[in-house]
Amino acid sequence: VVNGTAVNAGDHKLRIIGNGNFKGETADIDWAIQKATLTVTADNKSIVFEETPEFTVTYVGFVNGEDQSVLDVSALAFDCSYSPTVYAVSHTITPKGLVSDNYMFVYVDGTLTVDKKHIGIPGPVTGLVYNGVEQTGVVGGYGYALFGDVTEKDAGAYSATATLTNDGYIWSDGTANDRTIAWYIAKADLHITTEGASRPYNGSPLTASGTIIGFVNGEGASFSVTGTITDVGSITNTYSIDWGTTDPDNYDVVTGTLGTLTITHRSVTITSNDASKTYGDDDPTFTVTIEGVVQGEVGVVTYKVSRVPGEDFHEDGYEISVTGFETEGNYRITFVSSGKLTIEKKDLTITAENKNVKFKESAPEYTYVVNGFVRGDAFTADKKPYISCEYMHCMGNSGGNMKLYMDLEEKYPMYQGGFIW
Repeated sequence: VVNGTAVNAGDHKLRIIGNGNFKGETADIDWAIQKATLTVTADNKSIVFEETPEFTVTYVGFVNGEDQSVLDVSALAFDCSYSPTVYAVSHTITPKGLVSDNYMFVYVDGTLTVDKKHIGIPGPVTGLVYNGVEQTGVVGGYGYALFGDVTEKDAGAYSATATLTNDGYIWSDGTANDRTIAWYIAKADLHITTEGASRPYNGSPLTASGTIIGFVNGEGASFSVTGTITDVGSITNTYSIDWGTTDPDNYDVVTGTLGTLTITHRSVTITSNDASKTYGDDDPTFTVTIEGVVQGEVGVVTYKVSRVPGEDFHEDGYEISVTGFETEGNYRITFVSSGKLTIEKKDLTITAENKNVKFKESAPEYTYVVNGFVRGDAFTADKKPYISCEYMHCMGNSGGNMKLYMDLEEKYPMYQGGFIW
């Protein structure tokens, strides 16, 4: 009779009890159940660099329907050379640590494959405009270092270099070479305007003001308006900038409206003056009155003086005309011919000649001497006066040009007048 059974691996005892002729006899026999072999294979894994892998295994060799629940899996451990700071493309995963009463373990290594981590490619900061202080053109980030022109102050074009800081990194486009990032600080705008002005010529320079806006961070420059005009004409009201210690390369001069400086003609009036002479004399030197010429300016306008022809006495005189250029130099000239030349009658001296007669003789022929005639004029004593008879008919609106007859009366001493019908 066999007395003894076992399930688990290990050392066991078997007692044999005799029957029949051997009744009462016993014998103990040592025996054992060997552990079953369980193959534990580390599963292959793939991660991105810097991630923490989770290792697992696959079991082969469980018996009698058993599974990993019969194991103390908390004792399962792994050896792996992977480091999240030092890149290598693959690592061996070695499982270990399991303990079991019924199983002996054969461990099979797995492979951890590490993919490089994608790093975003840095780009330039856009819209930078000179402001007088340091500005960052490329912003630092995770996974790369920046070299070269990273922060700058002045306007201009710059270039920075981005370098991956670990072999486990790769740019998002799949490359790993250094990246050159171009960036730019634009010039600050300086807005300049100048004023315009206009006035008639007065001999002094005409100027106007201006403005400059846009300097940053306390910077500045000496700004002056250079437009100036004295004589008639128009010019642009220009400007100049003395930059001093300010760097002009940091500014873009934006010229707005530049005013116009205009000098117009100054109005001058030249008026002929009245003059007079005695019949038979030469004309006097005619004069004019000039109004509007800037004080101190001499000979800046020219003119010509003439008169209506005639040498006889005329009650209304003779008009003295002044003419010339409408514009001359800085002046616009108005000519006023309001002067009159008056010819005064010349005095004649008539002297009766002395006569001698004897008493009771007939009266002598009286004679006289006339002194004062000019221009070949003469007086005939026996010439009778001239009278126009019915030389004009005044009815209704007739009677025109009567003045011509009146002028004749003034001109000819022997023209006595006339009768109007």
